[in-house]
Amino acid sequence: MSAIWGHIDYLNKESSVATMAAEYRRKCKLDSVDETGFKNALLGFGLQIINEEDRHEKAPYLADGGDTAVLADCVLDNREELIAELWGLEKGAEAKESDIPSGLIIARAYERWGVDFTQHLRGLFSVAIYNFRDGKLFLCVDQCACRCLNYHVDGAGCTFSTLLSPIKQAVPEIAENEDYITDFLCIPGLLPNITATETPLKDVYLVEAGCSVLIDTKEPGKAPVITRYYKPETIRVSRNIGAVRAQFLEAYGKAVKSAVRTDGKVAMALSGGFDSSSVAALAATELAQAGKKLNSYTYVPFYKEEVRAENPSYFITDESEDVKAIAAMYPNIETHFEDDGGEDFTVSLDELIDVMEVPFKAFVNLHTLLNIYKKSAASGAKVFLNGQCGNASISFGDIDSAAYHLHRKKRFLSCKRYFKNFCKLVGRDANAEYRDFIEYIKAEAVTGSEEISYKDMMSPFITSEAKEQYDLYKRAGIFIHALERGSVTLKEDYVDVLYSPVSYAYIGAMETKLGLHTGMIIRDATRDVDVLNFCNSVPFEFFAYAGTPRYLIRGFMKDLLPNRILYPILKSGQQSTDWIHRLNAHRERALKLLNETMEELGESDSLAVKRCLNDECVREFLKEHQTFDKDKEDVYTYLFIATIWVKYLTNSES
Repeated sequence: MSAIWGHIDYLNKESSVATMAAEYRRKCKLDSVDETGFKNALLGFGLQIINEEDRHEKAPYLADGGDTAVLADCVLDNREELIAELWGLEKGAEAKESDIPSGLIIARAYERWGVDFTQHLRGLFSVAIYNFRDGKLFLCVDQCACRCLNYHVDGAGCTFSTLLSPIKQAVPEIAENEDYITDFLCIPGLLPNITATETPLKDVYLVEAGCSVLIDTKEPGKAPVITRYYKPETIRVSRNIGAVRAQFLEAYGKAVKSAVRTDGKVAMALSGGFDSSSVAALAATELAQAGKKLNSYTYVPFYKEEVRAENPSYFITDESEDVKAIAAMYPNIETHFEDDGGEDFTVSLDELIDVMEVPFKAFVNLHTLLNIYKKSAASGAKVFLNGQCGNASISFGDIDSAAYHLHRKKRFLSCKRYFKNFCKLVGRDANAEYRDFIEYIKAEAVTGSEEISYKDMMSPFITSEAKEQYDLYKRAGIFIHALERGSVTLKEDYVDVLYSPVSYAYIGAMETKLGLHTGMIIRDATRDVDVLNFCNSVPFEFFAYAGTPRYLIRGFMKDLLPNRILYPILKSGQQSTDWIHRLNAHRERALKLLNETMEELGESDSLAVKRCLNDECVREFLKEHQTFDKDKEDVYTYLFIATIWVKYLTNSES
């Protein structure tokens, strides 16, 4: 695994950029950093040794008789198949597979299949291929953008990089992208971004999940050609529930097996939820066969009694007992429960802003994750697992969507049976609930949801001018569905839930950068390609088969997970529930941060800051609120979102 970067100069025989490595040396834990000149290009490669084959990486690789340079940031899950195909089965007698680095496999794949090599790769990767003779630069990322890659093109050259900051240093005249920055402050809720390709830097773009970008360096004015090479496929899936279970467990088990491959230790974030629990069960089983442990890290509230008392009973505020139940089933899981000694998130904001390189809204969770990643890496972990995207794939399946799907298909008896079975599971009156359900789908699902007034949901700290002028529908396009309420997921819309390049852009960049910063790779088996293809193809009602919500886990993994996790149905775990209490315990520091940020706001030259943020409103709120109260949790969330936004912009200016 690695990071890649480079600059290609249109006007000179050698690159005018001498180095881009400084930020990689400053921010990342890399085993080696190397840069080389290739004709009119500077090419850089930072290596993390995750597996034995990584020790043999010597990028860039040359192809096409030396006219093409190949840089690859990759962990390939189908190495054996590719080696057999590209070297021939007899290769095993010539050299061990572990002697063949994955970057070399990609270079050979490019020589065999040209730019269509992307169709043959499985795993995590970002790739840059520069053909000096033709002047073509080809960039691509894996199907889910688990490894991010940024690029900038102008009249003098093109620059690409895993991290954003080296591009800014190489091309210092790049301005801020006001649209992206305005989005962050103005979009309601906790959505951090609504574009899969834009970044906070103007004309600096991310390569979108499942896409490639072709840049013609000999025609500087020509727009890059973007090609989508992957979207979830339709595969053959049985309608026999037993056969479907076997197919699901095979795909999911294979994904987890690939994810845990490393010559170091494996760790993960483990809660009592379906996604991380199912990953843990499969990972622990796989690791046990190799005599290895799985180190799990679980957030627990420092203020346990307080959050238990103030939250409804259907919220599980402390999931430690659920985690202990999983560990009892899988003795090679070594549990660690983290409360950070009651520390709050403000202590890590500056570090996270530097590492993330974009403003972010999950400030509480990211603080906890950063601490867990550091502890995991210090213990020797090279791979860190999560189940970040499981709600859209392996644990998708609400009863309303499944029942309405059957109703639309005129399978009325099955629809009623599903719904009545669900009511029996949760202890509700089936006849009354079914009547309400029919009225609901007539009013909501059939006629469609009314357009929501998102302006009423926007931050109270933005200016009236920004609120009036900002057009979320124009900016967000189809992603507006993330803010819609009261509608079921239709079968034809499910692929947009399952496969979200917008979400993947943020998640992939976050995981890439935090992994480089702490010295690990972060992997999520719930967004593996084979898992996505399966979920895209399974009969839609099977997600809540026979009325059991989230059936792929509750039904197919019932023998692999504790019953206390699978049931009851109507409870859910809540993370970081005591963040307000932590702030109150350190209120002087938190208030100092807020007041200092307002001072930075006054000194900022950012047009977006002056146009969008109502600093007078912020100051008035701070005067009236010197403690952090639970009943204003949403307001405080917006307040710290604005704080992160200002700190990001002022840090960028310095």
